[in-house]
Amino acid sequence: MRAWLVNISLVDGWFPATLFSITAVLAAILLGIAIWEMVGGSRGGGKRAIAVVACPMVIAVIAGIVGLVITWLLSDVFVVFGVFAVLHLAGLPFRLANAVAVFCSGSFNYVMNRNVTFKSSSNYARSIAMFVAMYCWNLLFSNLMMAWIPGLLGWPTMAVKIVTMGMQAVWGFLLCRYVIFK
Repeated sequence: MRAWLVNISLVDGWFPATLFSITAVLAAILLGIAIWEMVGGSRGGGKRAIAVVACPMVIAVIAGIVGLVITWLLSDVFVVFGVFAVLHLAGLPFRLANAVAVFCSGSFNYVMNRNVTFKSSSNYARSIAMFVAMYCWNLLFSNLMMAWIPGLLGWPTMAVKIVTMGMQAVWGFLLCRYVIFK
């Protein structure tokens, strides 16, 4: 049972297709109700019909934003930034907080990328060596940027961490997809 649950993909397969289908059917029903209200000349007039159309659209946008936030919180971003933010705000120097955050992120990311995202069966020793090398580079890069950029541009350390995380996400995905877990 547990293996089945772990293999559910949020971006491919039956789970997102089912959620999309349910959402599409509910949207069609709500749109049908709105059209019925407008054509049928309801007692509330045009204002009620507009509310019936606008309300589901606002709810859909809010649901989409909530879904994106939940996905973000469950991802590597939450692990690396969450650990960094908590440790840094607790008073640890940014280099030490960043090292712990990168270690936690790397451990989580390796397991998820190898087993879930890329479903890799490549050489274990090769993939872990390359992954560790990439994370050592990420640690060095982010520490250098957090040491230089705040003094150079006056940015807060947290903002620099977010920017470096975005850069690392791009080259990390490309390296994992095409080199490390191929």
